[in-house]
Formats: sequence, structure tokens, C-alpha cells
Amino acid sequence: QARPCSTPLPSEPPTPVMAAAAAAMTPSEAASVFLEAWATREWIIDPERYPQAPKDVAALYETYREIQIHPIAAELGGHGGYKIGAVGALGEPCLYAPLFRNFFLEAPDQNPSAASCQIHQVEPEFGILMGRDLPARADGEPHSVEDVWAAVDSVVLCIEYCGRRASTEVVAAQEPLGKMADILSAGGGGMGAR
Repeated sequence: QARPCSTPLPSEPPTPVMAAAAAAMTPSEAASVFLEAWATREWIIDPERYPQAPKDVAALYETYREIQIHPIAAELGGHGGYKIGAVGALGEPCLYAPLFRNFFLEAPDQNPSAASCQIHQVEPEFGILMGRDLPARADGEPHSVEDVWAAVDSVVLCIEYCGRRASTEVVAAQEPLGKMADILSAGGGGMGAR
């Protein structure tokens, strides 16, 4: 059920104070803006409401972490996994952002609502469903390939549906980190047979 957005749209043109407020948002405040837009389907149409781009990849991941643990995430089904994408972007092998359980659909029995996250693109993907958690190692080293595959339950074909929390015009005006801050265009996915 939709609830009122606590970040009101301005009734007059944005002032320098409003712009400064957007620029000064913490990762938690940015998470609130994106998730309130998603949960209420009151998309960000005023560029002054769109959070300022994170300063670097580390700050981008702070925003993603806040999105993942934000109380509104429960309204979207809670954290259910990660989208991996943007291969080679910003000098990184790839980026990953949280996905929410309510947006994993079983194909062909369930179909996404284009309005649920402003679906603007679909992509063929592979989904990796974990059979068990794979916590960080105590020594800080990465897991071996063998350890990761041992934790996998199944691999499924998927159709990813990409979404956004802002209008096309607002997103287009953002620098790359600003565009990626919107949960890496996450929407959800239709999962094929296991």
C-alpha cells in the first residue's frame, strides 16, 4: 500500500537553499529519497529533489548499503539479492546494487507491472540463486571460486527489468555516479525454471 512521500515536491521553483539541501544529503537521506519514490510511485520529477552524485565508488556503496537496510526496503519485500552490472564502469570490474524480494517473479506465471518501478528496458541475464549464505571470511581474503560454487543452489535464465525512481529527463541530466546511485537501474527479474 502506497504511503505519503515525506520529501514533498516544492510548490515553487527550487531555491538555492533547496539545491544546497540536495547537495548535502547523507547516504541515508539519499536512500530515503530513492526508496520513498519507489514505494509511493511518486517519481522524482524535480531535478532539485534528486540526490547529488556520490563523490566516488566508496560513497556509492555507502548509499547502496543504506538502501539495502532502510526501513522502507521492507515494503518492497526486503533485501533479496544483488544486481551485478556496469561491467568496467568507473574502473571497477563491475558494480552491484541491492534487489528486493517483491520484484523477483516466477516466469511465466507472474508478470511485472511496468508502473511498479518505471520499467524502461529489459535484458536477458543469468540468475544465481544461493543455497546458503556466504559470509565474509575472517581473514578478509576473497572466497575461492570453489567455495562460491559450493554455496550456489541453482543457475536460472532471467529477464531483468530495469527501473528508475526519476523521470527520464532528470536521470539524463545526472553524471555517471549520480545515475548509478539510483540503485544501478534496478527493478527486478523474471526467473525461469530451475
